[in-house]
Amino acid sequence: MIAFLRGRVVSKAAQYVTIEVNNIGYRVFVPQRLLGRLDIDTETLLHTYMQVREDDISLYGFTEPETLTLFETLLTVSGVGPKLALSIINAVSADDFYRAIINNELSVLTKIPGIGKKTAQRLVLELKDKLAAQADAFPFATDDAPTATGGVQEQVVEALTALGYRADEAAGALRAAMRQAPDLTLNEAQLLREALKYLGSRNR
Repeated sequence: MIAFLRGRVVSKAAQYVTIEVNNIGYRVFVPQRLLGRLDIDTETLLHTYMQVREDDISLYGFTEPETLTLFETLLTVSGVGPKLALSIINAVSADDFYRAIINNELSVLTKIPGIGKKTAQRLVLELKDKLAAQADAFPFATDDAPTATGGVQEQVVEALTALGYRADEAAGALRAAMRQAPDLTLNEAQLLREALKYLGSRNR
């Protein structure tokens, strides 16, 4: 089982990147949103899921362990394979997907390519309890974190997205920072530092 890869991006294709680790190239399928952020000749760390079949061994990679956790949880749903799981992750942010499942928002789920009403209902049926039980694994989706003022939240998220992070990554880091240091929720500069520390800790 390969839990993660740290190495240099040597090439990119429509659905995957090739990561060189100790002179060995690993083909790793990644979400489209991540693909655009992985530049050739840069080092990256990908948390990976390895699918083993009789005729194939495939790796799927994510920069955030939370997204990998969501990907693996999606695979527990009957009829959902890696391609559809990636399609879900590509089409909707993790926090929006979590809320759609918890709140039974089928209209959000059916907008995802490859998901009709029956599949959406199955996702809600099979995932609602699992996601609720795994709330700690999804910091971007918990609603019990301390809240900062709207202006501070927006400024921190805007600062993180300006640094190249996705909106859902930025929102997740903000929530994690507010839980770890609730006394800083009204201080934009310190809250931003805590969010960056959280994002940096995931790639160690």
